[in-house]
Amino acid sequence: MLFRSLLPLAFVAIAAAAPISDWFLGNTLAAGVWTVLTPLGGTAAQSSPPGVTIAAPGGAIHDPLVTGAVTIKQTVANTDFNVIFQIQTTPTGGTNNFSAVGILAYQDDSNYATANYQLTGTSAYNFLLQNTVASVTTSTTLSRGSGDTFPLWINFSRISNVFGAKLSSNGTSWTDVGGTQTAAFTVNSIRLAVDNYNNTAGSTVAYATKVNLFCNASGTTTPVCIPKTLFRSVTF
Repeated sequence: MLFRSLLPLAFVAIAAAAPISDWFLGNTLAAGVWTVLTPLGGTAAQSSPPGVTIAAPGGAIHDPLVTGAVTIKQTVANTDFNVIFQIQTTPTGGTNNFSAVGILAYQDDSNYATANYQLTGTSAYNFLLQNTVASVTTSTTLSRGSGDTFPLWINFSRISNVFGAKLSSNGTSWTDVGGTQTAAFTVNSIRLAVDNYNNTAGSTVAYATKVNLFCNASGTTTPVCIPKTLFRSVTF
């Protein structure tokens, strides 16, 4: 009965082009929900146990996050949203190396907003809220140490033209990035992306992370996502 009650909500999300939740169950990424962008040998593959692994291989630059990254995206309406995703693997470090995983609200390559968790060099971890409008970028940074425990949850929201980002180590207690940003543009897709960079392209270190869930948390005061275990008891 509980599963049946969720179905109308899913259809409403599709009809309104709201972000569609996905717990990445099974062995195939939902083609009707996600489009995959895999430049320069990148891959995005779903597998059991649940999750989709987004991988940027070494030896090539998959940067910046908005144009060069390995990406899965879904088309959405230009409305408010509140979404959460969970990442399993810390970005990979190294001399002159950079890697990141992020979520983007995207209009085009000159107009977008993103919340991303990144590592520069061997120990400079940062959680960033950024927006770019007409190719001009504004950033708010939450600097972090090297001791973050994975998985991590990222919460990304938009109310009118105001974007916010939060980080959590348990999915219930959240740390704000340090403020919100106002950016006026038309959102047409939500994207999950992994990128890597090195000053010398051939020395770029591979980075891959598994995303265990992508959740539309709109309408909740404290973001809460339905756990994957809910679906394991369902008989089809």
